[in-house]
Amino acid sequence: MVNFTTVTTLLAIAAAATALPGKALHARQADVSCLDNDGVFVAPGIVSEAVDCINELALKGSQDCTAGLTTSFCRRGNTQITGIFTKAAAGGPATSETTTTTCQDVAQAAGRIMDFCSQGSGNVKGQTTAFANTDMLVDIRLVEQ
Repeated sequence: MVNFTTVTTLLAIAAAATALPGKALHARQADVSCLDNDGVFVAPGIVSEAVDCINELALKGSQDCTAGLTTSFCRRGNTQITGIFTKAAAGGPATSETTTTTCQDVAQAAGRIMDFCSQGSGNVKGQTTAFANTDMLVDIRLVEQ
């Protein structure tokens, strides 16, 4: 028979060990830009389309997602999740023309954008760095057909 007190204690320890400290959570939120100050240059994508893309990328797991200057990782309808190699985009000295992380990492970054930038209207737009590769910017937005 399982001891309820032991199970509860183990769950509490696991939750405490995996929770982000307040400063780390704030830092992650600060890394996300909802592109609110871009005027009309970036239109928001549709939340349901972005969710489909995030699920697709998550299913790819440890498969490589490689970004160049701008690389589309997934598009549903008019909503696109894009990877941008930040060194190439900045025009600075890039050691290579691409950067790579896992597709799961891209999905997690896109999920973070969804957490902080989804609008009550059912739209989303924003960008943040990939978790494991800060040279890659992950972006969600509306694209023209």
